Amino acid sequence: MSIGQTYLDLQELDLAISRDSKRLADLPELHELALRRRALAKLRSDALKRIAERKDIETDLSDLAQERKNTEAAVTRAQAQAPTLDHRDIQDLEIRLATLAKQLDRIDFESHSHEEALMRAQERERKLAQQIASLEAAIKTGAAAARESAGALKEAIHQAQNERQARASTLDEAALAQYERAVQQFSGLGVEYLEKNTPSICRTALSAASLADVQRAGEVSQCPYCRRLLVCLQEPQS
Repeated sequence: MSIGQTYLDLQELDLAISRDSKRLADLPELHELALRRRALAKLRSDALKRIAERKDIETDLSDLAQERKNTEAAVTRAQAQAPTLDHRDIQDLEIRLATLAKQLDRIDFESHSHEEALMRAQERERKLAQQIASLEAAIKTGAAAARESAGALKEAIHQAQNERQARASTLDEAALAQYERAVQQFSGLGVEYLEKNTPSICRTALSAASLADVQRAGEVSQCPYCRRLLVCLQEPQS
């Protein structure tokens, strides 16, 4: 195969690889999957915060239960002293018992408030767990759909890369470097071919003198207008 035709084939393969790679990156299924994964990460982070909040409430409730136990024990001890006390000590005991009763009322109030907060925290945890489970299932289904949609594109890219490697291996180092410089300079479109007297990309018709110069230069020359590599084929592509 001629160098010029190899250049054109390499360019077509490179364009196909670039096009399919972009399509692969832009697959709606992959985009949706990424969004769901980010949402799942946020839900899991929220769940950890809710667990920490619930544990704090449970700790507070445990502390209040212990405080109630201690206060009730103090009440029992104080009441046990009553038969042995005189009138003045009885008055002090009554004051002490009234203080302990207020403490018990406060403990009961705070315990009730914490129990309600615990129920709300548990409900938030339950809903988050349901949301996480639902999103995990959706991600599993979405990942399967994405793999199926991406499979054909990945296979096409793989085949094109293998074909490109095979075509590139037929060129010597200087010829391959010439091609690589051209496609890099012109953003992937560094090679064109001549259709009668018109280059296939820049579409600027060559003058008779320029056409003669190009034909004398051989199969691969340079377009006098756009400076791309210009391939002169015996049978121009349509």
